[in-house]
Amino acid sequence: MIQATVITYPQAKKSQRYWSLGIVVFFCTLSIVLCWLWPTDSLAAKENYVEVVIEGEKIIIIRADTIEHDEVRGLTRFLGHVSLVRDQENITANQAVWHNNTRSAELDGNIRLTSPNFTLLAERALVNLDLSIAKIYNGRAFFPKNNYYLSGEIIERLGEKEFEIEDGTATTCNGPTPAWTIHADHLSITEGGYASATGVIFKGMGSTLPFFATPYFLFPVKNERQSGILRPTITSSTHDGLKTALPIFWTTGENHDLTFTPIWRQKRGLAISLEGRYHLERSRGIWQVSHLRDHDPKYYNYINNTTNIAAKERFWLRAQNQWNVNSWDLTLNVDLASDPLLLYEFASDQDGFNQTNMIFSQTFGHTVNEALDPNRTTELYAQKLNYDTQIRGGLYYTQNLYQENNRDTIQRLPALQYDIVSRSLSETNNKSRFSLGTRYDYFYRNSSPINYTDETSHRLWLNPSLNWTVPVSNLAILKLDGDLELTTYAASGHRPVTNLAVNNARHDNLDNCLTGSMEAEISTTFNRIFDGGPGQAMATRHQLTPTITLNYIKAPHNQGNLPYWDLFDRRLPRQTARYGLQNTLVSKTETKTNESGEIIAGYDYFQFLKFGLWTSYEFANDADLTSDLYNHHYNTNYYGRGSGPLEVELEAFFNSYLSAKIISAFDSRNGNASSHDASVSLGDLNGDKLTLTYDYNDPKITFGQGVFDEYQEIRSELTLFLNSEWKTRVFTRFDINSRQATETNAQLIYQAQCYGLGLIYSKTYDDQAVGLIVDLLGLGTIGFENNEETSNDSHFFY
Repeated sequence: MIQATVITYPQAKKSQRYWSLGIVVFFCTLSIVLCWLWPTDSLAAKENYVEVVIEGEKIIIIRADTIEHDEVRGLTRFLGHVSLVRDQENITANQAVWHNNTRSAELDGNIRLTSPNFTLLAERALVNLDLSIAKIYNGRAFFPKNNYYLSGEIIERLGEKEFEIEDGTATTCNGPTPAWTIHADHLSITEGGYASATGVIFKGMGSTLPFFATPYFLFPVKNERQSGILRPTITSSTHDGLKTALPIFWTTGENHDLTFTPIWRQKRGLAISLEGRYHLERSRGIWQVSHLRDHDPKYYNYINNTTNIAAKERFWLRAQNQWNVNSWDLTLNVDLASDPLLLYEFASDQDGFNQTNMIFSQTFGHTVNEALDPNRTTELYAQKLNYDTQIRGGLYYTQNLYQENNRDTIQRLPALQYDIVSRSLSETNNKSRFSLGTRYDYFYRNSSPINYTDETSHRLWLNPSLNWTVPVSNLAILKLDGDLELTTYAASGHRPVTNLAVNNARHDNLDNCLTGSMEAEISTTFNRIFDGGPGQAMATRHQLTPTITLNYIKAPHNQGNLPYWDLFDRRLPRQTARYGLQNTLVSKTETKTNESGEIIAGYDYFQFLKFGLWTSYEFANDADLTSDLYNHHYNTNYYGRGSGPLEVELEAFFNSYLSAKIISAFDSRNGNASSHDASVSLGDLNGDKLTLTYDYNDPKITFGQGVFDEYQEIRSELTLFLNSEWKTRVFTRFDINSRQATETNAQLIYQAQCYGLGLIYSKTYDDQAVGLIVDLLGLGTIGFENNEETSNDSHFFY
């Protein structure tokens, strides 16, 4: 149908009429020529079409160039530029036949189905839009959320999200020749869930080279959580033999789920691991438990007991939970294990320490004790925080895995505290502030290895303190601090100490200790501003801050007779002067633009250098108190009367890519270094980074810490992005004293659009590993690894 529109203009002058008539004749002639040259079928496709609306649960609209009805057979044929639209799905084809009785359509020629979740191309198809089912021949489908490409000789759509494919292929690679494909005799796919395949052949090198085959394979096509089987693993090693794990995931609700993982180890037996998670409006938590009846148990000894103990019934229960009830925060952390070897023996397994450490750290920001720590802590506490007060109460249970019957292990059942933190004594003047720390603890431990005598104690600890800050003639700042510590004990039982004479003595029924301290600190600041500075700096400010601190601690000399539970129970008398200075250099740069390129008025300040020197002098001569620190339990860095160590701190940022940091201490009495921590970092805009670190520690001059050897090592870490696809990382740890590398780890990674390759080498004192990792993005990881301890191990997992 051609429509003409007549437009009437105002009457023009005679001279203008000829020009107007010429223009009209020109455009009319041009229109006739264009109509003659333009294909008539294209105009028909735009202007002349038929439309049929089919009523139902969801309206179906069919458009085509022409339509033919067959009333006898109940058919309607649509020819030319056919489109079927239902809700958000649209199908186009060259022609279609609609069956009125079955409300289905036969499509043929250049079929394209588009929906919010996928796009499908085919040559021929049978579809029923009411039931969302179809049978498609020589079809290809694309799922953009997962970047999946699926194709097959026959594709059956069994519902809105379910597909069956015969003689099909799958890949996540873009382009006409994908880097890898999965070829399968049969594929079953649930969009947002999983795809299972039988008769599978993996092909690489542009999908031309077969490199792996399996009778069955399962891979995810998930958009959200859904119950099912997670990625299984298969491993072989001399430690466990053949090992298989099959995690089963169950979404028990919108905000909670369970993961059940049976792990079979050829040499060790069947282990069961269970993880439960929940995240509600005012609470969240994770519970994990693992159990193994070990067929090849390891042996360990308790402290002061040479009898070998077999670690056979092995378990680890761990959990972290947080709740909020009104204005109270409740926390429950659980960490209970069967033996001291379990956590680091299976550290890298699915049910091991490393996996738990990663999950807890990412969820709660903290984790359980280290794998090598025999002390496992379980705690339940509630706390309420206000502006300057804190109330907290809880139960704390510690399990020492190297102590038989958990002997000599301190338990706090319960522990209560109330604190006032830096409360101003005046509403108009903040120069004077008051703080108060209060603690009540009930301690318990089994202390005697002979008669299993218990040691118990009630302890009340009070610590009021005052702080006063006042300027001195606008030249300096004076800070005065004073506090009292009153500790009262009601104890009974025997002390777990090595001195037999003391060990056989019982506690006094009631005892107390009163200590106090005073500290005065005076500091001043000198500033000078220079023009210019590093880079484009307009100016640089040099700030010099000298500080002197006098500290006096008054405490009795007979504290060794008191109970000892933690650092609150000991306070060493001191008379210390500490003095030093700190330099800082800060550059000022004019701010020109923001991220959007807009001009902003303002300045940037950057501290590019900090340098400090500190030392001290001790006036008190209390060496007799530190001569037997194990029994007296003083935990301090007291060196005796005289000058203390010289401490040096340097931190420099030369630019955005180069920085250095040094923290060192020197024994001022003999000039020897006692510790160094120095590092240099170099990077660039590409993300390349090199970090060199030197660590040195000589703990011989430190009292009360036991006897330790000198520690000295160099660490280096290099990350290089060779180009957009290749990167490498090398980490080394070198022990200077033994003159050998204690740890080396090197990785060469290739990352393409749909797959990654990784070559990994690692070496420690007693272990060496070479690994090849193939990461098929969207399907999981395939790896081949060779470990060398006393013999070769091989690993395969996916």
